[in-house]
Amino acid sequence: MIDHDPVIRIEIVAAAMGKSYESLNRDVRLGLMPAKVQEGRTKGWRLSTLNKWNPRLGRNLEGLLSTPYLPAA
Repeated sequence: MIDHDPVIRIEIVAAAMGKSYESLNRDVRLGLMPAKVQEGRTKGWRLSTLNKWNPRLGRNLEGLLSTPYLPAA
């Protein structure tokens, strides 16, 4: 379990969902996905937001983020 709430970049979410960057941006514009946030220069979604929106995706991302090979942001 991740003990903080990182901002997850769109590239990581796209890979986890098997979608393209463009299709995720389109889904956000159409209201099919939550709005992205910006923290500093990083733009994406908070892990907690994705967890509430799609718990399965949230669990998959938590698993990915717990590996040393994939940075959170």
